[in-house]
Amino acid sequence: VEYQNNNHHLEMKPDHALILFRIIQECINNVIKHSRAKKIVLAVHENSDSIEVKVSDDGIGFREKDIYDGSGLKSMANRAKIINADFNIKSQENKGTDITVLYRKKNYGKD
Repeated sequence: VEYQNNNHHLEMKPDHALILFRIIQECINNVIKHSRAKKIVLAVHENSDSIEVKVSDDGIGFREKDIYDGSGLKSMANRAKIINADFNIKSQENKGTDITVLYRKKNYGKD
């Protein structure tokens, strides 16, 4: 796993951070279980108004129409909704998968 991060301390509510951690955990678990990837990249980038987390792999991917067939992907999308984050999946057969979560810091002050 390659890890990229432009900040060592992310500004988030602790309960939101836990949810984001669980999304990342499920992403990596799915890659290990299903993708046959040789490489996983976890990139976390923060700017003044958002935090973007992207998990990419070079595995077998899947068809776009099958994106939400798995319970793990549905669970990640539902967790992202809880913290009002955008959740995006891009995948191509035999070309890998990118999962991106965009958390806007304006959500930081909300319960």
